[in-house]
Amino acid sequence: MIHKYGMSTGNDNEIFGLINCFAIDKNENLYVADGAFKTIKKFSTNGKYLKTFGAGEGEGPGEFESIQDMDVDSLGNLYIVDKILRRVTVLDSANNILFTFKLPFIPAQITVPQSFNAFITGFPFSYNGDMIYKYDLTSTNYDNPAKIFCARIKNKDSLTIEMAGNSGRLSKDNNGNIIFSFFFPYETRVFSLNGKLLKSFHRNVSFFRSPYFDSEKRYVIAPSGNRGVLFFPPNIIANLIYKANGEKTSAFFIDFFDYNNQFFLGTIDIKDIGIEKIRYIKTDAKGYVYIDILEPYPQILKYKMSVKN
Repeated sequence: MIHKYGMSTGNDNEIFGLINCFAIDKNENLYVADGAFKTIKKFSTNGKYLKTFGAGEGEGPGEFESIQDMDVDSLGNLYIVDKILRRVTVLDSANNILFTFKLPFIPAQITVPQSFNAFITGFPFSYNGDMIYKYDLTSTNYDNPAKIFCARIKNKDSLTIEMAGNSGRLSKDNNGNIIFSFFFPYETRVFSLNGKLLKSFHRNVSFFRSPYFDSEKRYVIAPSGNRGVLFFPPNIIANLIYKANGEKTSAFFIDFFDYNNQFFLGTIDIKDIGIEKIRYIKTDAKGYVYIDILEPYPQILKYKMSVKN
């Protein structure tokens, strides 16, 4: 581990009440959405608190009800999606509001590979058609999608998979391409900025099982799936996958692929690197890995992971 963000005790700027999500900029500054304070806290690469973004809880300008995901562009602008408000708010580095617009679905993930070009995907049950919406904020009609792409996977379990309430995962490579991993089944797609499919990755995982409806509990159970997609420069892509062991515990694994040649390199059990559970995981432009943990208190850990093909 290289660094730890968050403290067990301290002032409101030093502790996390509830980590909703986080993002990392090109200078390795960390932005953490705190679901308890309804704000975003910025920290330097060595963990020093720098600034708070947002105006707290509410429905007004710069306010949030439930921050679902966010990203930061090369200019330091923050793109924040609110799940309850179905809204995107863009703040500049001085906490000024640049853009606000509504979404036609419940947002799940956002990635911004190029300034003012936001790519957003939603929870599948909340809309129809292709999965990824591109918004060009340089357009006068920026609140309407400039492009919609990434066709859904259709099979006999499609409806049950959507009703499980899980979403795919979005990321980007260092060339500005969009990476999307479906929650289930196992498939990762890479698209250009214009939505052209460039490549895809598949793997047969022995423990992968489709979500199913439990007639006794009266809800859909997802016994396995994809929880994160990562890019390690210059040419490694990874998926965080899980297998439920009962109702309260899960086993987590990270699969690695050669990004250029599209072949599977191997997998690791996260317990082998001293981690029990992962909720959120991201990499920065240099390939450092960031993971949040809840115990003994909410914190984010930064790792250096050497991946060779």
